Amino acid sequence: MITYSEVKFISAEAKFRKGDLTGAYTDFKEGVKADLEKVTVSTEEINEYLAKLDEEIGSTGISLSHIFVQKYIANLLNPETWVDMRRADYSSDIYPGLERPENVNLDIFPNDDDWIQAMMYEYNEEDRNYKNMPDNNPYVRLTTPVWWNTEE
Repeated sequence: MITYSEVKFISAEAKFRKGDLTGAYTDFKEGVKADLEKVTVSTEEINEYLAKLDEEIGSTGISLSHIFVQKYIANLLNPETWVDMRRADYSSDIYPGLERPENVNLDIFPNDDDWIQAMMYEYNEEDRNYKNMPDNNPYVRLTTPVWWNTEE
């Protein structure tokens, strides 16, 4: 399941990474607009906010932080927000003010820069697919980067 606003933020990120800042900003604004419409913000308030974005950011000032933060807002309570945070290496440059929670299990994540990397498999997976199961010990599984986040 994916919303139109999420599609526009994904497109904005792709265009940004390609170097198309104007296209990235256009898709970014469309994503913001779509999300505000989804939550029934008035057209007048949407237009005011979009004009404010033009003043404060514009196509030359767009950054991954702008895109990811607005995507986070639009996808609130969607697990995909964690995927983006992990993909951005939990960067406080991308997510201003992001800090590790105070109640982190320090036995598993002893270092200040340790963040969860993967979720544990359900235990029934160990019964049904044991031949292909990686180590599901939380001390290993939660800290092992996924395949796309490792050096070859």
